[in-house]
Amino acid sequence: MHLPDILTRLTEPASPDQPLYLVGGAVRDFLLGQPCKDYDLVGPGDVRGIARQFANQVGGAFYILDEQRNTCRVLVYQSEGSRTIIDFSVLRGNSIIDDLAERDFTINAMAVDLRNPDTIIDPYKGGRDLQEKWLRPVNHTSLQDDPLRTIRGIRYAVALGLKVEPPTTKLIDKAVPELSRISTERKRDELFKILDGEKVHVALQLLHHFQVFEGLPLRVRLGFIEALDQSRALGEMIGAITTTSPTQKQAAFHSTSLMLVFGQFKPAIQDHFFRVNSSGRSRRALLHLCVLLDGSSGYSKKEIQDILALSVDEAEVIDAHIRYREYCDQVISGDSPSALEIYRFFKATGSTGIDLVFSSLAGYRARIGAEQQQQEWLNRLGNAGQLVKSWFTQPEVISPLPLLNGDEIIDQLDLAPGPRIGDLLETLISAQVEGKIKSKNDALEWLKNQEG
Repeated sequence: MHLPDILTRLTEPASPDQPLYLVGGAVRDFLLGQPCKDYDLVGPGDVRGIARQFANQVGGAFYILDEQRNTCRVLVYQSEGSRTIIDFSVLRGNSIIDDLAERDFTINAMAVDLRNPDTIIDPYKGGRDLQEKWLRPVNHTSLQDDPLRTIRGIRYAVALGLKVEPPTTKLIDKAVPELSRISTERKRDELFKILDGEKVHVALQLLHHFQVFEGLPLRVRLGFIEALDQSRALGEMIGAITTTSPTQKQAAFHSTSLMLVFGQFKPAIQDHFFRVNSSGRSRRALLHLCVLLDGSSGYSKKEIQDILALSVDEAEVIDAHIRYREYCDQVISGDSPSALEIYRFFKATGSTGIDLVFSSLAGYRARIGAEQQQQEWLNRLGNAGQLVKSWFTQPEVISPLPLLNGDEIIDQLDLAPGPRIGDLLETLISAQVEGKIKSKNDALEWLKNQEG
């Protein structure tokens, strides 16, 4: 196996008799010919010391991940802005074979000794299972030992196109009820890896089939099939806009029409949906979660935050999506929205308005189908395009600066401070957006008329 330079340099801080093994997903990805920027290494002895020396050698950042388990991380940043993550752990058991026996699935239970990279250590035939497309746990207790592996296994099955044989299905069924003993944070992270992947609707269907949502616990839409269809349509739409070509010939009309309307905003839409927040989660993943919950969850904002240990900002996005879904559908399905209607829409929804626009289009497409109601689709798409264009290119509509501020209104109209000033400011901004006033003098006369 040809290892990247960053890994071959790891043999330098280690002594000649100090084995250091590349394990898990990186070995699997190498065999699949997939790029990898996240590596797991295990070894006996002082792996922390090796990691510190390596970080100093390559100019990386060193972190302790778990003091008790003696695990640590080195982050190496490349000149183009990307980064490589290398995690170091102490070998479990007395040998690498013992360590691999503790892994989740056979496709992840392979290792490479960095001193001998041409040999793959594969005691559980993970290479064969990878080639034959089977998802198999390392042993019959793997899933019971860590029930989170049930969610992870579904993610692998969908992402890699793996088959699940009946014995494995039974082990998943047996382990899922034990998800209640897994921390909220670990379940959240594994769920968001699914929501950030491809074929999200397929993974959601499997999670539902194995009753995983009850173990999160997460109350999903009563119309779960509709949620799946909407999630599928949403993934196809975002993919059509942010990639170079449609994935389905039968969706060519919709993909082409999407690109005609949204193509000029492709970089901005990509940034909106794929840029990760400080917690490492993308807006695209959060939107798939919104679709799953939307309209029937009955969650309060605090419950939304607590149920998956989300940030306040993320909970507010989900709450806004639930509250304003019908409002967005009305705007999208109605006549061409005026500048004032667009202003009021985004004043209510903020950046979640962009999520709502695409969710609404996906919901319509999922209901109607790919080959019917083309004119209605184009009408909705045209309205959606106006909303998106305004958000990304027309700050004078989305967040106009009032021609007069509150102090000026109080002074010019001889009013006392109070809620009335806020009402007048909003009236003034609405008139500006409509183009009825364009100067301070216009604004003053307008407000005098309002007070008169």
